[in-house]
Amino acid sequence: MSNVEVTENGAAPTIHKPHHNAALPYQSVGDFLSNTNNFKIIESTLREGEQFANAYFDTGISSLAKALSDFGVEYIELTSPLASPQSRKDCEEICKLGLKAKILTRESSIAKDMES
Repeated sequence: MSNVEVTENGAAPTIHKPHHNAALPYQSVGDFLSNTNNFKIIESTLREGEQFANAYFDTGISSLAKALSDFGVEYIELTSPLASPQSRKDCEEICKLGLKAKILTRESSIAKDMES
């Protein structure tokens, strides 16, 4: 027999470590709810929405991005500026707004995609 303490149902007790040591990134957090201060919100509606057939945002997209930033969204993900001339125009327009939110986009690492 081992000296490990078990609960009534035979499972080992959960050990809660409420403070995470940043120097040990792979250390178990223990209580995940105590870690919610470190969560970041990434809003992907502007990118995901344009992936549906015949769905396009007009240039009023900047007012939606401003509203998301004002609401407190920390990251706004946009459609790739390489997707179309309009997508590039929208990205440039939103980046010039000076939002609190950081702007994200995904790009391809395939050489022929980078040439366009």
